[in-house]
Amino acid sequence: MTSTAPYQALLQRETIEHVIDGPPVINHSEAWGHLITVVVAGGPRGAHTIATHMIVSGSGDRLSKDRRRVEMIGIPLYTTSSAWITLASAVARYIEGLPNVTVAIENKGNGTEFRHRLSKLAPAARCVSVQWGDVNVCPAYAARFSNTRAQAYVHAVEAIKDRAIRLTSEMADTILCQGSDLAYTFDHRGAYRLESEIEQHLAGVDQPAVWDSIAMAYVEGLDYLPAIEQTTAVDAWGLDLERIGKDAQRGIGASSGDTLRLLTEVLELRKLKAEFAAVESRSL
Repeated sequence: MTSTAPYQALLQRETIEHVIDGPPVINHSEAWGHLITVVVAGGPRGAHTIATHMIVSGSGDRLSKDRRRVEMIGIPLYTTSSAWITLASAVARYIEGLPNVTVAIENKGNGTEFRHRLSKLAPAARCVSVQWGDVNVCPAYAARFSNTRAQAYVHAVEAIKDRAIRLTSEMADTILCQGSDLAYTFDHRGAYRLESEIEQHLAGVDQPAVWDSIAMAYVEGLDYLPAIEQTTAVDAWGLDLERIGKDAQRGIGASSGDTLRLLTEVLELRKLKAEFAAVESRSL
C-alpha cells in the first residue's frame, strides 16, 4: 500500500548552491577514506553510468557525534556506453593511485555485472554491493524510511541543509537541475518515500544519476577504510595528478562516440593539495 499524497520537492536549488565549492567539511587530521560510488545504466535506471569520487568520514546521521561528512572530489565517469569491460577498466585504472579505496556499486541488474568485472580487473580494490532500494536493517531507519534509497537521500539532503557536505562545481548545472527535481511523499506508515525510478520514467523525468551516486555515500552500513596511516594532509590524498592529466589529454573514451571522462580538473586538485599543505604548515 502506498500513499496517494502529492509529491513535494526534496531540495531547493538555492540550498544546493550553498555547498558547491563550499568550505571543507572533513578534519583531515582524523580518519577518512576514499569512496567511489557507481550507478550503472539499464532499464528504468536510465541511460547513464556514473562513478563519483568522494572522501568520507564518520558513519552516523545528523544526530550522531560521528556524523558522516562528505567532500566530493570529482566525477571520473559519466557515459551512456554499455561496454562494461571498457568502463570497468577505466574505473580500475582511475583507482590505481588511491590508497585503501572502497568502490560501492548497487547490487541490481547491470551493477552486478559491473562489480564482477571490476573485481577481476582490480582484485586489490575493496568492491562492495549496495542494497539500493531494500528495507533498512536499523529498526529506527526502517520505521522512518520506506527503503535504503529514501534513507540515503534524506540523509544527503540533511547534510546539504546543515552544510556537512561539499560538492564540486564539476557538472554543477546537472547537479542543480537533478537536485531540484527530486520528489518525495510519505507512505501509509508516515515513512519517507521517494518517487520511484519507474514513476520517474513514466513521467518523463530523467534518472537522477548524479544524485543517486552522491546519495549512495549515505546508505546505511556503507563504511570505508582509512586512506592511509595519517601522516600529512598532502600525502593522504594519494592522487597521481600526472597520470590523471595524461589520461585526460589522451581523451580516454568509450565506443560509439561516448566520452569517458576521467578527472580533468587537475589544476583544481593541485590547488586543493596546496591549500592543505598551507594549513598543515600553519599548524606546525
